[in-house]
Amino acid sequence: MTSSSTELTLTPTKLEYFDDMWALQSRAILLSLHQAEDGRRALILDSTIFHPQGGGQPADAGFVAGSTSGAKFVVDDVRSKDGLVLHYGHFENCQDGSGPSLKEGEEVSLHVDAQRRDFNSRQTSFSWALVGYLHAKSGLILSRARKRLPFLRWAIC
Repeated sequence: MTSSSTELTLTPTKLEYFDDMWALQSRAILLSLHQAEDGRRALILDSTIFHPQGGGQPADAGFVAGSTSGAKFVVDDVRSKDGLVLHYGHFENCQDGSGPSLKEGEEVSLHVDAQRRDFNSRQTSFSWALVGYLHAKSGLILSRARKRLPFLRWAIC
């Protein structure tokens, strides 16, 4: 595991989903296996196809598999911080820390849960369309700092 001071020397994660938004599988290099302050484990990769949570859309889920170690890291949350994308999760069949693990510098394969990506994408698109409609019909201005509508993640002034 790396310390947070090591994170500062890492280059920003390449966001491959900007190049191919439909990609559900890809390859990357593991830069760091990190223990977060809250105790969760996170992988930092040189590139990713996993969408982090943001813009009203929940994070992707899926798994990262080691090409040589055989380890499988189940990704259940993805966040972006300071240009780095953190893939939070746990190793499959590894509750006590024993078993296969990924090694820094190892090539890994990324696999995004297609059904979750599709659902999140459709839900977010619908929500933005609804917000646009409400804005056009009522002249409401979007703001995160004001009163929230209970069925949307965005606020209305």
